[in-house]
Amino acid sequence: MTRPGRTGIPNNHYMRTSVCRFSTALLLATLAVGFARPVQAQRFWPFNMREDRTLDIRDPAELPQVRTPRRPAPPTVATSPEGIPQQYLSLDDAIRIALRNSEVVRVLGGVGAASSGRTIYDAAIAATDIAREQATFDPTVDVNNSFNRTESPVAIEDPGDPNRTLIQGTRTDDYDMRFGLSKKTITGGTAQLNVSTNPSRFQPGTFRLNPQNRSSAELSFTQPLLEKGGIGPNLAPIVLARIDTERSYFAMKDSVQELVRGVIDAYWGLVFARTDVWARQQQVDQG
Repeated sequence: MTRPGRTGIPNNHYMRTSVCRFSTALLLATLAVGFARPVQAQRFWPFNMREDRTLDIRDPAELPQVRTPRRPAPPTVATSPEGIPQQYLSLDDAIRIALRNSEVVRVLGGVGAASSGRTIYDAAIAATDIAREQATFDPTVDVNNSFNRTESPVAIEDPGDPNRTLIQGTRTDDYDMRFGLSKKTITGGTAQLNVSTNPSRFQPGTFRLNPQNRSSAELSFTQPLLEKGGIGPNLAPIVLARIDTERSYFAMKDSVQELVRGVIDAYWGLVFARTDVWARQQQVDQG
């Protein structure tokens, strides 16, 4: 269908031109907003991140409030619940209780306990670095699929009316598939396998090769000779991660040993205090 007085261009051509102009104007407006100065625009536009020179601290009243459950105070020597008989605690029981509640290792000193900064999860967290460094040598797969339809317009003169122009074209339907497999070796080399296929169909008309398919396969291996070449430099990050894991384990073990030593010290300090009170009471009674 053509409009009278025109060159035979279909009506939808003007619609596409209007849509294209609107899309261009929308893109320019979005870019203008993205490169604007206000802070509000910088927060929502990822391509215009600027240096933070101030700290945005919220008011504590804006933070969510969590109600603390009411629990009875733990029994102590000064506040012992009535009706509960006095229990004697052995040294082994004291050490077991301390180790059972040592997710965060605390070191006893005097009459208080201070956190050592170590937890029972430190060694396990540090061990994840080993798996992360080993993942460098894991194979990777890349698959891309695309379905395309291309219609190239061609302007020709209308045989029935020289003042009119007709638009025709050949439609091409093709499928493009690319498959890639790569693997890094411990010597620093990279092995790659790439396979691609591209079947195509053409219409309307008669073509000598319709459909046609272009396929290819590529196998390559790249080995650096100097930088990052050799087994030692490529396995060094894994060795360092294992050393860090062992260091974290022994640091946690040292904190636990300090915890046990503190429990033993506090236990015998309590025994000495009770014995001293008993001895002084005997002196008072005899005096």
